Amino acid sequence: MKICELRHLDEVKGNFGIADGTYYTAGAKNIESSPPPLLICSTLRAFVEQQQYFFDMLWKKAIPVKQRIKEIEEGIKREFIETLQDSEETNSLISKVISSATEEILIVFSHANILRQYHNQGILNLLKEKAGDEIAVRILVGEGKDIELLNGYQCIELRHLLKSIQTRLTTIVADKELSLVIEEKEDEDTIGLATYSNSESTVLSYASIFENLWIQSEIKQH
Repeated sequence: MKICELRHLDEVKGNFGIADGTYYTAGAKNIESSPPPLLICSTLRAFVEQQQYFFDMLWKKAIPVKQRIKEIEEGIKREFIETLQDSEETNSLISKVISSATEEILIVFSHANILRQYHNQGILNLLKEKAGDEIAVRILVGEGKDIELLNGYQCIELRHLLKSIQTRLTTIVADKELSLVIEEKEDEDTIGLATYSNSESTVLSYASIFENLWIQSEIKQH
């Protein structure tokens, strides 16, 4: 820290270095106090530029070392906000966020027609199971022909969004600790960008929005 700008990144393996953007060298992971079993050196411009780009991506993801030391010393939770573009990754994360809840799950479906997708993925059954485990599950849902998919879920508190709500987002908040906001597409078989976070200010903002909409909404009979 006294001689260079230092950042931390979890799960880094191996090592490499770039000098003046023209010279690249790398060593395979080696045993402590032993020379690396393999050393790679290159001045090939295209290759060095490629590795420089790779380093810059890692540098942007890394956190300042002072922040990492503070996390360790004070036991601080590291906050994150991630943007996801892969539908399969987002679908997996939906189940993960819901399954992580131990006290409360808040969900806003801005349009009821998105429910069929969640039904086919088993998400609605997962919510029913969580509610059966005495976890408070509250759902706000907009208009749509698939609203009947929530019939019979007496263990879940359900309210109907006002027609004035004009968004196409699904918002999930678990225990006021995790939030997942997913863009709904016109094609009911696909989902758009998603934002995943444990940032306290971000999560509590979504929870506050939910509570305001909840107060304004009408109770929907199952």
